[in-house]
Amino acid sequence: MGRDKRDPTDAEEIAHSRRTGVFTQCQLLPGRYLLLRRSWSEYRRLRSERARLKTVLSHQLYVVFPEIVKEWKEVTAPGCLAVLRTGLTPHAIARLKSTDFIRVVHDHRRGRRMWRFKVEHVWKRLARRSFRATEAKSQWRRSVASCSGSTS
Repeated sequence: MGRDKRDPTDAEEIAHSRRTGVFTQCQLLPGRYLLLRRSWSEYRRLRSERARLKTVLSHQLYVVFPEIVKEWKEVTAPGCLAVLRTGLTPHAIARLKSTDFIRVVHDHRRGRRMWRFKVEHVWKRLARRSFRATEAKSQWRRSVASCSGSTS
């Protein structure tokens, strides 16, 4: 059989196949087809919305919590979500001990596996940043105090 289905030989072959039950009707019933089309459209819409929300979340996290975005490229990873579920600010995390932070995150993982070394790495980055900020603040205070002391 050729690709062109208008010649009599092919039409005869197709009619015979239909009569014997080799081929059945290939079009879906209108109700089922409509339901399938609507379901597929909703699936595509949900996937698009999920991607949009992930982008918004990663952009907002980059502003507030850049250590998380640097550690986890996928912000919906179980470890990243567990850190976010704790509700701790970056400064509060930096004040915790490493073991305490890991225990708190472990309590919020909701049965999902997470990479402990990534959680430790986020804590180390936050502790380093917090230490630098504290050092900078104390240097600023010393310089302000020395300036105000010299003018008195």
